[in-house]
Amino acid sequence: MNSIEKTKTLFSQFEPELAKKIQQVGTIRKFKAEDFLMKTGQSIRSAVLVLDGIIKSAKLKNVHEVVRESALQSALGLTTTEAENAFARAMVRDARLSAADIETILAATAAALAASRSA
Repeated sequence: MNSIEKTKTLFSQFEPELAKKIQQVGTIRKFKAEDFLMKTGQSIRSAVLVLDGIIKSAKLKNVHEVVRESALQSALGLTTTEAENAFARAMVRDARLSAADIETILAATAAALAASRSA
């Protein structure tokens, strides 16, 4: 099976555009069932997976790339759980991610970092 067919098979539930993007930039790797890819609470350098997952699950459309990148930069230093909470809090008010939400994410980041210093 070639890589295009394999991608279509592995990601058949995804929209064609997303499956195509995965095929273009992704690497397919095999893991054992007991392997951890990311642990809850693990500090991550980029919250791309978390933010994109929330955007996808909330079915948000037209999230501007500059806003998305600003949100990701604003969450640097957060754990996966903290980032997920910050993104969700930012979007709950109006069910979208906009430039106005960056302050909410920054405030969550500042609070989490202050709490970690005092712990």
